[in-house]
Amino acid sequence: MKKILLTIIVVLLAVALNAQVSVWDGTAEPWTKGSGTPDDPYLIESAQNFAYLAEKTNEVHYANYNYHDMFVDTCFLLTADLDLGGSEGHIWIPIAQDGMGYTTYCFGGNFDGANHTISNLLLKDGNGRKYMGLFGHANGGYIKNIVLDGDMIIIPSFHMSGIPGGLGLIIGFGENVEVENCVNSFDVTCERISFEMGGSIGGLFGKMQNAFIQNCHNYGNITVQNVNSMYSAVSCGGIVGNLTACEMTECSSRGSIQMHGGDSYLAEKVSCGGIAGTMSGTLTNCYNNGDLTVAVHKADPAQGLDRNAGGLIGSCYSDDELIVTNSYGVSDIVIVADDEPYNMGGIVGFVKNAVQTTIDNCYYLNTIESGNDYGTPKSEDEMKSEEFIGLLNADEEVFFMDTYVYLNDGFPILKWQHESHVGVDETDWNGNVSVYPNPTDGVLTINGENLKELEVVNILGQTVLKASGETGEVTVDMENRPSGIYLLKLTNAKGGKQTVKIIVKH
Repeated sequence: MKKILLTIIVVLLAVALNAQVSVWDGTAEPWTKGSGTPDDPYLIESAQNFAYLAEKTNEVHYANYNYHDMFVDTCFLLTADLDLGGSEGHIWIPIAQDGMGYTTYCFGGNFDGANHTISNLLLKDGNGRKYMGLFGHANGGYIKNIVLDGDMIIIPSFHMSGIPGGLGLIIGFGENVEVENCVNSFDVTCERISFEMGGSIGGLFGKMQNAFIQNCHNYGNITVQNVNSMYSAVSCGGIVGNLTACEMTECSSRGSIQMHGGDSYLAEKVSCGGIAGTMSGTLTNCYNNGDLTVAVHKADPAQGLDRNAGGLIGSCYSDDELIVTNSYGVSDIVIVADDEPYNMGGIVGFVKNAVQTTIDNCYYLNTIESGNDYGTPKSEDEMKSEEFIGLLNADEEVFFMDTYVYLNDGFPILKWQHESHVGVDETDWNGNVSVYPNPTDGVLTINGENLKELEVVNILGQTVLKASGETGEVTVDMENRPSGIYLLKLTNAKGGKQTVKIIVKH
């Protein structure tokens, strides 16, 4: 009876939590609360309100080839989780889409997602858009606290023309914008992507310029099955495809990247990086734990094609500075180049023309092939030690051990990741606990003596399910939860605590 009672409580709480999700029906409705000021932001209370923001931002046509910065200095606050439908009838049109030629829309406002989750995002080519994402083109202001979570996004044939394009799930192209606390857990597959003048692909951001990025993370795998480019360059990164004169700090990626293709025509270069495909500016306190594969070929064997890959940054061709400090990479890197020369590095793949290149206090796993002297190789044991934490921190408390929470295979995690799981320290359980099957695609069974409370926490430390009662066994249904890493926090009747990492795979 106790087992049945606790199971019912879990189901009821899960239903209550899911009831807070606003599902998009394809329509747009104006927001009704707030005045748009920092103290009284417009409240985005539904998916329809969010669609209305896109509609209003995109309705003004250009004049005299000028940018149209919409909602400058206006503040928005998301108050609910959003389900954007993810079907052919619910294709997301970016907030500040860019059309053909010189038609340019920009979102110039401030958007706070309040750590709500946006799921079932579908992006699709249309009208030759140059920048694709939740936000197509952001100029000024800030965008923060957005969580993208759900199953794989499949982006069909996608073409960008006219100028170098950008594809990122949160921002296609951002300039003079501040971004913080954004997370992506979607796996992304581009079936075919073509850039007439080159372009950039990133797990969170496509192309960023003069931007500040902090506390952002990518868990999603990125697969570009058919890369096609004329002229210029193509770049892909776990966080961002292309960074120009930007500052990025305390960001990380665990998603793998695979770039494939064979139709590149007059393309100059292809660059792939665990954090950024190509970059100029400053990168500090970052890490990557996702593997990289570059297998992009040229259509005409007589034409040259540079291939670059780096554990953190694929390349820097800019005449600006490149400064990378207090960071590490542990990814496997593979470049398929048909006997052609290529550039590979544990930290940075290739640097050319930079007025200043500083790579300081940066490390990579000593099993990674590195064709340059950027960074210092370390063994796995060394990189999982307290001494390594001390090296990375350089007198600041930025990195923490991952020995208990185990979010990063035992390699160091960042302070914000550690703090989002404060309270998971284990105390005396006075008994055994078992959780199975793990990984799971559905129902978990938990056995623990005098089990009293359980809590399921997502990657941001947010509680997605909670229940209480006394029993030795309980089942928890994770079938409708997005794939990814969760923490199961258990408390028994004697106050003992136990935390178990669970993996949901669908």
